[in-house]
Amino acid sequence: AHGSVLNGQKAGTFGTAAGFSFFSTKVMTTGEGGMVTTDDPELVRRMRSAREFGKVQKGVYVNFHESLGYNWRMPEVAALLGIRQLDALDSFIARRREIVRRYDELLAGCDDVSIVHLEGHDSYNGFKYVITLPKHDRSKVHASLVESGVSPSGYVYEVPLHKMPVFPEANSLELPGTEYVCSRHMCLPVFVGMTNDQGKYVVSSLERALSIPENRLPASG
Repeated sequence: AHGSVLNGQKAGTFGTAAGFSFFSTKVMTTGEGGMVTTDDPELVRRMRSAREFGKVQKGVYVNFHESLGYNWRMPEVAALLGIRQLDALDSFIARRREIVRRYDELLAGCDDVSIVHLEGHDSYNGFKYVITLPKHDRSKVHASLVESGVSPSGYVYEVPLHKMPVFPEANSLELPGTEYVCSRHMCLPVFVGMTNDQGKYVVSSLERALSIPENRLPASG
């Protein structure tokens, strides 16, 4: 959500706390790790303690452990990379938005693709470009794209959370809307260094994949 705005309010300023990922595929990166923003002093204290083995400052003592913690400290080299990325964040977002607009234009006449548009947002950072394929087998279309040299970006979720083993109490839930989107959605490549010609190639490759009869779902009814 780096740089995104909703109803005039920037991501990271909602609620008590907000988390940002700095994984390598994000809008800005430090290679790995992340950041939390909050205006709660006690939460800041607890997070700083957990980040460094559960330590707290107690008088002159710095190796005083009040809880079990972890080694979650960000290396200085990664922090330096993040600072430089932050300086360039506006330009990163601007280019991603250009790519999103270009995809919208190129796919406007494609009846086999449904573009997932965000509603109610003021400013999307262009992290992902999500479409759904109502008439096609997503896995087969994906395979055809890979054969063309196009790698769709990571799916939001191939399997919905309520069907994962980590949440056994939720496995019996039936959420047809969620399950439909998880099985039919695809994320087209978006990255700052992407050229307009590469975007055209992605769309032409997608159109070819959609034209393959074997990639279509059986007609219902």
